[in-house]
Amino acid sequence: MPGTRIVTDCEICGATEFLDVAAGSAVLCPIKMCQACGHFFTSPCIESNDLARFYDEEFEGDAGAASRLTEGGIVGQKVRREQRKMRRWALPIIADHCDLKGKKVLDLRTRSGSMAELMVQEGADVTGIDPFPANVDYATKSRNLEKIILIPLSDWHRLDQLENDYFDVVTALTIHTLAHLPWPRRFLSRLFEITKPGALLFFNEKSILEPANSTAHSVLEVGAGHFHHFTVASFRHIFEAVGFEVLACDLDSTRKSTAKHIRLIARTPKPKTENPGRPATAFHCDTKTILRQLDQAEKIQRRRRHYNMVRGKLRTLRNRFR
Repeated sequence: MPGTRIVTDCEICGATEFLDVAAGSAVLCPIKMCQACGHFFTSPCIESNDLARFYDEEFEGDAGAASRLTEGGIVGQKVRREQRKMRRWALPIIADHCDLKGKKVLDLRTRSGSMAELMVQEGADVTGIDPFPANVDYATKSRNLEKIILIPLSDWHRLDQLENDYFDVVTALTIHTLAHLPWPRRFLSRLFEITKPGALLFFNEKSILEPANSTAHSVLEVGAGHFHHFTVASFRHIFEAVGFEVLACDLDSTRKSTAKHIRLIARTPKPKTENPGRPATAFHCDTKTILRQLDQAEKIQRRRRHYNMVRGKLRTLRNRFR
């Protein structure tokens, strides 16, 4: 089992007073909420020194993870599904805001390389990063992508391999990203450094308050790999805290998994400021309202779990008597 660490200050506003939202169990990490800004996070969470081993040996949330790989590598069906989603959903989001031709693009969590390949076809110069060797191997060998870099998630807040003021566009649309980072604010601060003034960022994240389709007991039952649990407000706030200009941040009705997704589009300001971001007090909010919303989400989750279980049993019975 990996070691754990106690979170002592909020990633968004830096506050140190938290509410216990959920106790730890066999299927649920202990969750706290910042009393100042309402951000949800896991504490105790996996110690950063053990994070690489956790993703190498235990994590199951990616087709490229070692625990999910078959003898033949990444399953082709999953790659095709990812390709369709990126072409039909993700690429149009970017096309609505910029022309990729000639742009230097950083593709985060590039996975099998489907999004990176589509952007290369649009004329972009794409650098992709991913923490799983199988994903990097597939993207480079099967898609002939030249700039795919293997970087463990525990090192994403540094990104030492990338140059400052280099990228015109940053994409994180293949899968939600910030929830899996121990220090997402440090990571976003690094993105601030390596993006050009006026650069556009496209991010996608699950909303903890919007269950969609799951048999989990709780909306908070998301696995040990999730360090942070975002709402629409907290997702916007963490970008603003770093200094990005948020152009859009709302629920995306066309993208669902176990929860509805938040789509965020942000921009590096022109010109960049030496002391970017907003004061911590700017993110204080009505935490009682957020807790009521969480309670409502849990009720919805329980009803959907019951419905999905009943539907699954009926499907099994129909198949048995065919």
